[in-house]
Amino acid sequence: MPIGNDLMKEKNRQRPILCGTDFSAVATEAAVVAAAMARRLGTKLILVHVEEFSGMAAVDPGLFEDALAQKRDDLEKEAARLRALGTEVEIKLLSGSVFDELVTAAVDCIGGTMVVGAVGHGLARRLLVGSVAERTAETSPIPTLVVRPGARFGSWLRGEHPLTILVGYDFSPASDAALRWVNEMQQIGPCETSVLHLDWPPDEAERLGYHGPMPLNENPGEIQNFLERDLAEHVALRLAPAQVTVTVKPGWGHPAGHLCEVVQRDQADLIVVGTHHRHGWSRLRFGSVSRSILHHAAVSVAVVPPLDDHPRRSLPKIERVLVATDFSDLGDSAVPYACALLRRGGALKILHVMEPASAAEKKQPRPDKDNPKLRTQLRSLVPAEARDRFRIEPEIVESTETAEAIRQAAERFNANLICLGSHGRSGLAKTFLGSVAQGVMAGSQRPVLVVREESL
Repeated sequence: MPIGNDLMKEKNRQRPILCGTDFSAVATEAAVVAAAMARRLGTKLILVHVEEFSGMAAVDPGLFEDALAQKRDDLEKEAARLRALGTEVEIKLLSGSVFDELVTAAVDCIGGTMVVGAVGHGLARRLLVGSVAERTAETSPIPTLVVRPGARFGSWLRGEHPLTILVGYDFSPASDAALRWVNEMQQIGPCETSVLHLDWPPDEAERLGYHGPMPLNENPGEIQNFLERDLAEHVALRLAPAQVTVTVKPGWGHPAGHLCEVVQRDQADLIVVGTHHRHGWSRLRFGSVSRSILHHAAVSVAVVPPLDDHPRRSLPKIERVLVATDFSDLGDSAVPYACALLRRGGALKILHVMEPASAAEKKQPRPDKDNPKLRTQLRSLVPAEARDRFRIEPEIVESTETAEAIRQAAERFNANLICLGSHGRSGLAKTFLGSVAQGVMAGSQRPVLVVREESL
């Protein structure tokens, strides 16, 4: 379930909103938005101005002090204006590199969100042009909300309409953090949120074991169904289902172009994306969706990094377990372990991988994979006392690559855990089951429980 409002507000009291300002018109507009966010979330606003002194002020102590006094006066006046709106405001006047000082302030204040304007002659402009924008978006420790001129935040905050939000989601920790940030925005005012996942069809076909035709303008139905299921489950953990719609579509090409196109078509007010904090070669190789969105989107943008506060771990919910067997004693013995881990009301997938008929006939005849006796045999492996506790789904697939077939079945099933037996031997003594277990563990990102022969 999404985080409750009372719990979230309690957390936000410890995480102030930061707003960088250069006193331009768009920075003033962004400051009003930041002040309203802080007020609605029950926290304070920290108003920051970073002065990069140049010319004579950089070398003449007298001129430096005069310039600093003028900026402090401007900052106090802006703070007084925002306090008149009912917001608790603290000011910070800093000097040095804009990027360095903003990031340092975010770290020192343990901020919740940084708000800046999208254009201007000082801070806001530098945030979006050149290397400072790139470094800020990809290294800021807290979410950054970039407010475009004329954005509809003011009318939203006055309750005149819901804020329409598009979230670009890619099943990463940064995307999960982006959804949690949207949850915070939903506490500030009513939101209409759309979550869009753009998939790369060839990768999904390999991950899920799909071998059918691959259309250019849509996903194959099998892939579409699996992705929609997974996306809905991930989103429901972080946002109330009644407040969000989810969409999956193939993304041939760079994701940023697709996201900008959807934003323009749907006339969204805000686009939210995660940033993966890639640097160097990996940044060049994968590209930066967040950086492209910042430069090309015509609407306000929020860039959200992965969470780094390591919340307390909760017990995982084991609701779907896949167990694989080759009908050997060791393979079958993994089934009771899988049953013991699965919570009541869950689903147990019992998988058997057999060689394709064309390959098996060269060795010895084998039963047809659709033979109902095989499915009955798989069901019979479940201990009698556990058969009424959860749903049992036997599945038989053909493949010459057993480990790959198990990984793909786990992806289709969206398993919380994979369970299988292994002799645990290596080298020349490595058995078939042992090599399969190693192949599954090496290639799957899902937890794997290996039942050793010695433990039986």
